[in-house]
Amino acid sequence: MRLLLLSTLFAPLVLTTPAVSADENEALITHRQGIYKIVSGHTNAIKSILFQNHPATDELEYHSQGILNAFSKLGQDYAPGSEEGKTRASSKIWEDMDGFRDAGKSAYEAAKALDDKVKFGDREGQIQAFKDLGASCKGCHKEYRKEK
Repeated sequence: MRLLLLSTLFAPLVLTTPAVSADENEALITHRQGIYKIVSGHTNAIKSILFQNHPATDELEYHSQGILNAFSKLGQDYAPGSEEGKTRASSKIWEDMDGFRDAGKSAYEAAKALDDKVKFGDREGQIQAFKDLGASCKGCHKEYRKEK
């Protein structure tokens, strides 16, 4: 079932899409950057709860679900040609789309594992799953994102 869900979520990355115009390119970049900012916001909120004793433990599920929802909205934001413009996306994404897709699937799986731990109230499991998600994100950033 998870494989079917992942296939559905990441199918747009698998499909070959035509190259985009400059205006479309900017829209794709803006959209994907917005999605990653959403993920970052939810990640920071979870960090504050798990590691900095923020009392909003009842919001963990909202934030873990928010990460999953955001990842599922990337859609076709990595169409050929969308590497041009104000972006930190490395050209390696388009050179190694299969590897990039695999990294995306790994990040989604890590986010799903965190969400599962949150739903079951397993604090130690939540902490480990959060660390695993961070490692997954960092691995993709190291491989597929340009340095500042």
